[in-house]
Amino acid sequence: MPKLFVLLGAWLLVSQLTPGSAMASTVSVTVAISPQGKGLQVQVGGTRYTQDQTFTWQKGSTHTLRAVTPQIGSDGQTYTFDHWSDGGAETHTVTPQQGATYTVHYAVSGTTVSYLNLTLSPTADEATLTWNSLSGRSYSVYYSDELFVWHLAEESVPADGDDATSWVDDGSKTGVPPSLVHRRYYRISENP
Repeated sequence: MPKLFVLLGAWLLVSQLTPGSAMASTVSVTVAISPQGKGLQVQVGGTRYTQDQTFTWQKGSTHTLRAVTPQIGSDGQTYTFDHWSDGGAETHTVTPQQGATYTVHYAVSGTTVSYLNLTLSPTADEATLTWNSLSGRSYSVYYSDELFVWHLAEESVPADGDDATSWVDDGSKTGVPPSLVHRRYYRISENP
């Protein structure tokens, strides 16, 4: 009698794994980043990742994919969103019915000129950044208060000449004056 029970138990296990069961209603989805090895990020749902991720999702469920742009790669270059492999917008939703790979492609944007860390005293009303520049060029200024997310403060700062160009952070372009933050990081990028 115990042999019949084991056989019957095995039959029940096999019948639970047949197509149409809960196992068959999931799909394997990979979200990939290109180029690789630059420390670039992608956001899936509300979580950011710096490496390709494979998920097991319910078939037909909806998920939000977001390209993080602009961002600074581990090589010091600025990367901006170029395209998704499925043709979706920078932020878009997907509803996979079968296994799929969604790859976000980033492109280098501009040339990194300098990467400054300026720690301010609590009484500082403004911070002045100065960098080497070339006449006829323009520069973008980025800032971050935690080195995780970078924000564009000003897109086109014209060069003052062939020696140096300056930009003042008084809070009007960054939303918060330097006197109200403990530390602020800046990055200057030459525009193409």
